[in-house]
Amino acid sequence: MEVGSPHGSTEPLWGEAVKAVVVAAAGHQLDTDVISGFVRSRLAGYKCPKSIEIVTELPGRYGQDPQA
Repeated sequence: MEVGSPHGSTEPLWGEAVKAVVVAAAGHQLDTDVISGFVRSRLAGYKCPKSIEIVTELPGRYGQDPQA
């Protein structure tokens, strides 16, 4: 699994919210509920992504903010 840099997405109340962009390793499937539960068990609530997007490849360059 590859995880891109968390980045902000538009959120009506706060303006921006943390969004995770995740790529599954070859031959594996991911479930956003499982990812969310895993993250919530390890991070403070305000650090957890409000949304998780599963993609086939990371947008932009790995380790940098995804390109809009």
